[in-house]
This record gives sequence, C-alpha cells and structure tokens, in this order.
Amino acid sequence: NEGPAVYFQWSWAESIGGPTLEESARISWDAADESMDVPPGDPGEDQMFGRAVYERSAMFLIELERLMGTEPFELLLRTWLEEHAGGNATTAGFVALAGDVHGAPVTALSDLWLFGDELPERRDRDLAAAPHLRGRIGVARAVGPDRRRPRDDHPVAHAHRAAEPVALLER
Repeated sequence: NEGPAVYFQWSWAESIGGPTLEESARISWDAADESMDVPPGDPGEDQMFGRAVYERSAMFLIELERLMGTEPFELLLRTWLEEHAGGNATTAGFVALAGDVHGAPVTALSDLWLFGDELPERRDRDLAAAPHLRGRIGVARAVGPDRRRPRDDHPVAHAHRAAEPVALLER
C-alpha cells in the first residue's frame, strides 16, 4: 500500500502544478541514503515503515509503467483495485497480475526494485524513445477538466469508496 500511496501522491502533486512524477522520483533518488538499500518487498521488522518501503516502491511503479506502457499500467491498477477492494493482497499477487496484463513476466523488474539489496540506478525517462509516456501519468490523468474533481472512469477516482463502511465494521 505504501508504494502506491506515494506514487499517487507524486502524481497528484504533478496534476496541481508541482514537480512531475519523474521529478519527484529524481528528488527522492538524489537524496537517497543507506535506508533506500532496504528491499521494500521484504524490509524486516526494523524497516517496515522505512523510506524504501514508501519511495523505492513508488519508483518501482514508475518503472513498471515505463515497461508496460500507460494503458496496460492503468488497466493493471484498475483491475487490482477492483479485485482487492476491501480485502487483503500480496506483492507476489500484484507482480503476477502485472505479468498477466503485460503479457510477459515482470519479475526481473520487481526483483530488482522490490527485493534487491541496493537501490537500482535511476534512468531518466526518454520521451523520444518512449512516446507512449508523453504527458501526465497516474493520478494526474485522473482529474477532470477543472483539476479538482476526479474523472469517473479513472481507476483511482473512487477507490476511497471501494468498501462499504458497515461491511468493514462487521469484519
């Protein structure tokens, strides 16, 4: 949950005129210290709420979108949210679904970013080489024309309404 939360936070910042998603990732990467060398997929008890769990996981999502392309990545997010609304999920399940949506395994990328012992090297986005990544990504695309209300068709637009409050209380 922490990686997507930071990813969406960075995306939202971009949508309201703040740093782009790439700039936020670059700022985080440039300020990295040994705490970012903790594998966020298995941080251990001492680092469960450490910086890598939040920011390195968000960087993984940026790299995953770069690998998959924007439309398949958005399909992945939408599918993940629909399948796990109000329930539990695992990193392995997310990686498996990403591979299914992508049509090829993404484990090399997830192993590097989520389970590797060191923060991977940052790659700047090359928009000339990857035209499908031009424009705003993530939550930045989720806002409507007035930049305040979410589009109804975006996967994160109504994630906060995924589970009924009463059902959560009954569990």
